[in-house]
Amino acid sequence: MGKNIFFIQFFIVLLSSCNLFQPSNVFDSGKLRGKYRIDISPALRKAMNEGEKDDELEGLGVALAAWVMSSVDMEMNFYDNQKGVIYLDGGLVNFANAFADKDIKTTEFEYKVENDSILYFKFKGGLAETSDYQKWAIVRKFSDSYDYIQLVIVENGKESAIFNLRKIAE
Repeated sequence: MGKNIFFIQFFIVLLSSCNLFQPSNVFDSGKLRGKYRIDISPALRKAMNEGEKDDELEGLGVALAAWVMSSVDMEMNFYDNQKGVIYLDGGLVNFANAFADKDIKTTEFEYKVENDSILYFKFKGGLAETSDYQKWAIVRKFSDSYDYIQLVIVENGKESAIFNLRKIAE
């Protein structure tokens, strides 16, 4: 009888240490592969709300900038080899691209995910160029299918912007 109780206790400890009863929140960067449409409306909404707190002229400037940015289409592609591309399109981007020295519509990047959800980018060309990996966002997944994810940009320990990504192609 004493051996049976010992084995039952050992089995319970083993199961609880393996976290079999808790859902896994580990981010699998291999499942990130695909083309995503970026919804910047949460970032625009935050900018609009912050602009309302300040003086009227500054609020108008923030509202105008948000209106212009709402016409920009953004896509992010993640590939198998830990590389990807950010593509920008729309009237404002086309106008700026016409006067830029280099193409600003397409930005290549390399990425890695550390600590289950912290996304690091190394940008090449386009709007940004970095020589090493920079901490860029915390990735929130809503399901194991990775059809909808959220990138939370954190600066100085505070949430500065949120981008919602919806997978549109594998």
